Amino acid sequence: MDSSVMQALQMLWGSSEAPVCAVSRSLEPVWAPDDRFRPLLRVLRTELLSEDQTAVPVFPQDGTVLFDAGGSRPCCCTVLPLAVPGEELYLLRFPELPEDRHLTPAETRLLLREQTDLSRYAVANIMQSLYFSESSEKAGKKPDLQALIHEAEDACYALLNGCQHCEEMLWYAFCSPLDTENTGVQDLRMPLRQFADRIAELTAGSLRITECLIEPGLYARTDPARFSYALMLMFLTTHGGAPELNEMKLLAEQRDGSVRIRLSFSSGEQTCSVFRRTHIRNISLTNNELLLGRFCRTFGAVLNRGEDPARPECTLSLPAADPGEGALPLSSSKALYSDGSFSEMHILLSEIMRAADFPHPD
Repeated sequence: MDSSVMQALQMLWGSSEAPVCAVSRSLEPVWAPDDRFRPLLRVLRTELLSEDQTAVPVFPQDGTVLFDAGGSRPCCCTVLPLAVPGEELYLLRFPELPEDRHLTPAETRLLLREQTDLSRYAVANIMQSLYFSESSEKAGKKPDLQALIHEAEDACYALLNGCQHCEEMLWYAFCSPLDTENTGVQDLRMPLRQFADRIAELTAGSLRITECLIEPGLYARTDPARFSYALMLMFLTTHGGAPELNEMKLLAEQRDGSVRIRLSFSSGEQTCSVFRRTHIRNISLTNNELLLGRFCRTFGAVLNRGEDPARPECTLSLPAADPGEGALPLSSSKALYSDGSFSEMHILLSEIMRAADFPHPD
């Protein structure tokens, strides 16, 4: 899209209170002032395209699309054609959604579809490994035991990835932040540092953290486990498993009443990369964005993404809280980033890495 068109859209719709985005004919986003539209667009795509995600949607002639986004009545999306020479683009305007709504039928369908797809993928991998081992033995060849173990680990990661996303989504569906004792004013410095240290450890040799600036005095009202999970989803949805993105910067600061956490990636001196866009990544993409949207709506956060695909970045802004309100060190009954081979971070990183590429103890 031409930069002048993007500037015009920003002037007209950049301060819209409702989620908006510009999309191509196939519902691929090409512009948006923020990320609030992403979960809604995913649900709308599912409603319009059903099982065939490669089809071209047909918009009603009156320019409105009704779809189930929760609540007592359907959600109405307004579709406005954009007069852009040589391109067929549309502006989608969604209504605001209630912050405390339960899991919608469309979200439930997406969640269960992901779990089913990942289970089938995992079982197919396990069976393929067993057949390969059996055929190798029949041919008088010794199977590569270590390779078979790593393939089995990949299958386990796939199963656990779906289960972990289900567990996270169910928290948002049935638990109100006001009902959890951990939702207080939290000091975010420690989990941010832990996040950076564990990412550096598990991606050693493929990703260099060239800058990590975490200012003191970062307080926000959030849930410990949800915040840590959101950091990982920010990493996954921004990096995307691109092998060429081997440098990362993390900046956390307080500005204008908000705690701002920015992740940015770039290409530096090329090394042997372990990143790849795995099949698990393709399946999990929808729910990663949906869960980030849930986090933002629940805790009053805003997620913005940069526009340069060569240097992707995202910024999460949380309302800053007064540490005098009874700030707590960010803690949880569940280890935020444990050291086990099947830790939460291992499972999420399996979307863009394979088991063989994780550091293994000697």
